[in-house]
Amino acid sequence: MTLARFLTALACTACTGAMAQPMGVTDPAGGAELPLGVVLAGGQMQVGRYTTTVATPAGQAADPLDVFVRLSYPRQTVSTVGDALRHTLLRTGWRLVESSALTPQAAHLLGLPLPESQRQLGPYKARAILEVLTGPSWRWHEDPIQRLVWFEQAVAPLAATTDAHAAY
Repeated sequence: MTLARFLTALACTACTGAMAQPMGVTDPAGGAELPLGVVLAGGQMQVGRYTTTVATPAGQAADPLDVFVRLSYPRQTVSTVGDALRHTLLRTGWRLVESSALTPQAAHLLGLPLPESQRQLGPYKARAILEVLTGPSWRWHEDPIQRLVWFEQAVAPLAATTDAHAAY
């Protein structure tokens, strides 16, 4: 009978301990209990009874163009390079400058058809996808205050493009 009581008491203790909720952390200075979510010394934040984390935003939260994305451009709405660039920037909070603010060559690139090989991209950083869509002949610029991006030719073209070449 004593063994049965012992096992019953042990089972009750185990169940009670499993159901106990973490109450917080004891402050070593005053002995008072701190609620969860309080920032501790060194920028640490208590997120669980025995778990802390650094109370700083991830780099991707501070720079939305630095986040990894996998994109599949919808055929109904994305048919040109410009459409793909705008679609890439859609959920980043950044936007492409107006076409009128770009050089004529850059504005021309926006109207070119999106290559089939670039319909699905990623997982890459959003900034890298912008570079893939425009190619190595273009250099990207950013205005972090206005959250605007634009691009220019990285180097001058080797040969002047004639009207006959531009028709292709």
